[in-house]
Amino acid sequence: MNQPETLEIKDILKLIQLEDPTLYVEDFGGEAYEYNYLLSQLRDMCNKVHTSKDDYHLAMQLITIAALSVGWLLELNPDAVKKLSQDRYFDQSPFRKQKRSHGGQRALKKNATEEGNHE
Repeated sequence: MNQPETLEIKDILKLIQLEDPTLYVEDFGGEAYEYNYLLSQLRDMCNKVHTSKDDYHLAMQLITIAALSVGWLLELNPDAVKKLSQDRYFDQSPFRKQKRSHGGQRALKKNATEEGNHE
């Protein structure tokens, strides 16, 4: 009996990389979008998933959502992401042997009217 063809994680990650995650978190001038704008974009993308008529269009939506998520992660404080990775994945963390950086945070611009801390 023939096994159905399966996808591999490395191939899916390549698709996300080809989508260029930075396109979803920065404007044409290279300025980071505000937190609320990114959150709105993500909500809109998630709401469109259920309208996908077939796997082709669903894959397109999911790859776009993943690219936005990766791009957004790249804009967060690297130390926070590394700490989460080490706390959650222990020895499997890709950052387990790296020292935490002392560089500045590449934080997203926050809305002046935003309430609360989303870090």
